[in-house]
Formats: sequence, structure tokens, C-alpha cells
Amino acid sequence: MKKNYFLTTFALLALMTFGIFTGCEKYSENIQPYELNELKLLEDFNAGKFEHDKGEYLKGSVSIYPIEDGVIDFYVNITDEKFIHYILQSEKPLTLQKKIENAEVLFLRRSVIINSLDTKDVILVTVDEDDAIGNSILNIPFDTKLKGYGLIRQNKTLSGQITSRASVSCGCCITGLSSSACSTTASGDCDSGGSGASSCSLTSGGDSCSVQCSSGNACCWDN
Repeated sequence: MKKNYFLTTFALLALMTFGIFTGCEKYSENIQPYELNELKLLEDFNAGKFEHDKGEYLKGSVSIYPIEDGVIDFYVNITDEKFIHYILQSEKPLTLQKKIENAEVLFLRRSVIINSLDTKDVILVTVDEDDAIGNSILNIPFDTKLKGYGLIRQNKTLSGQITSRASVSCGCCITGLSSSACSTTASGDCDSGGSGASSCSLTSGGDSCSVQCSSGNACCWDN
């Protein structure tokens, strides 16, 4: 009887120990950062493109916060001298707000991938439908996907939020939606882009911006 008791106790302890280790292993898998294979993705995207159409790969801290209804900023602080903003315009409210201290960012003109290097947190920001994105990106296990009609890349010489004064601005205008791009388009003050344009870019005063629109008109203007 005692022998059976000890065997039963030993079996239960073994099962509990296995469960603890298995649980820890699964938990560890869930928090491990995703390996993006960014160089291959960037190489494939850049193949055959002119320099101004190529993507870019960055590392730094990423602050994500809504600027206004339907507009969200992904602010990448790379060094003390380079500050990049990727801004998504959407017809729907965007509420995502967080900071990723250690991240890699892959900018592919009409899409941005933000990947945490410390934990599993992969974000896709795009103006394209799935069939235009490509399987190499769609197969990535994204934790968050945000889709809009305009994706802006803004390079500022000053640190801080995009609302801090920049020399140039870019955006997409959809008729019926209130935006600075619509006001500028309506007044005929677009320095680049304008009615019928789906993209534009502009550089002035050390700042630069570009925008890709899946809907509406692209407008870039000097402030």
C-alpha cells in the first residue's frame, strides 16, 4: 500500500513539474521578440527602384499617439539629430497609444512595420489592401494592424511631436473630411501634388515630407 502511495505521489509531482516547465516554455515563446528578417524584406522591396522610391530601415524608440481624430503619429527618435514621423490618416478614429523603447522600423513607402526588439509586439501600418501588400509581409504574425488612406513620412530637424512647427507638411485630402491638406488643396496652395495626385514630396528649411494616398488627393506645402 505504501509503495503504491509513493508511486502515485511521485507521478503527480512529475506531472506538476512537467506542467510548470511546459508553461514557462510557452510563456517564454509568447514574449520572445519576432525575428523580422528585415534585410531580406528591404532588399526585395528596393530591387529595381529609383533611390527616391526605396524603403528604409531604422532603429530607435517609437512613440505612438493620436494627434486628432483619424490621425496617428509614429514618432521615431533615432539620434539626437534625426527625428522621423510616420503619420497615418484614417477615416476611422485611431486610439493606439504606447511607447516602444527599443524597436526596429521598416518603411516600405505605403506600409510601415514596427517591431519591438525586447518583446513580441509587431505593428503594421498601411494604406494598401491585403492583395497589394504581398505574402512576405502578410505572413508576419502582426499583433496590431492599422489601415488608412494616407501615409506620411516627415523628417524634422527638431525633436518632439509633429505638432511642433515644421518647415513643410504633407497630407491626403478626401472630400468631406476636415484636414489641413483639404484646406490647402482648396486654396490652391499645394507646392507639390494637388488635384489628381496620389503622392507628393517636398523639402524646405532642412525638413522634408512625402505622402502616399490610397484615396483622395495628395498635397505637400511649405509652411
